[in-house]
Amino acid sequence: MLGNTLGAFDPIAAARSLHDLLRPGDLLLVDGEVFSGEATVAGYDNPLNRRFAWAPLHAVGIGEDDGDLRFEVRVDARLPGLHPLAKYFEARHGVAARLGGETLRLRAGERVEMNHSYKYAADTFVRILTGAGLAPRWQGTSDDGRFVMALAGRA
Repeated sequence: MLGNTLGAFDPIAAARSLHDLLRPGDLLLVDGEVFSGEATVAGYDNPLNRRFAWAPLHAVGIGEDDGDLRFEVRVDARLPGLHPLAKYFEARHGVAARLGGETLRLRAGERVEMNHSYKYAADTFVRILTGAGLAPRWQGTSDDGRFVMALAGRA
């Protein structure tokens, strides 16, 4: 499960679910993005990623003149070193999103939460795995220090 897939879900719950899917002798290779403050946000809040993030909003009739796309580091109080990076659209004025014959009307200041992605302190990533009953047999960090990876089986 590479590509910070664990971080696209609730990583604590996802790790527990993965534990339950593994049979004795199975191994799981997972990685996560190491949180590094503003550098992490800059990796998402850039022109290429913004264009990608606007695509679903454009598909329902919302454009850049209608509001702002924001990225925000939030706190997950369940575990130190667990950082959800949220993405949301905030309407600047009244706007309507249309899809499948349905209309969702937003007032100025209302938000539409979009996907999020969890980032980790390296030790927190491993703590999530061990807390889910997984035993890391190997772990490493990318050459640039931005990602942590672990090969784990059931404890």
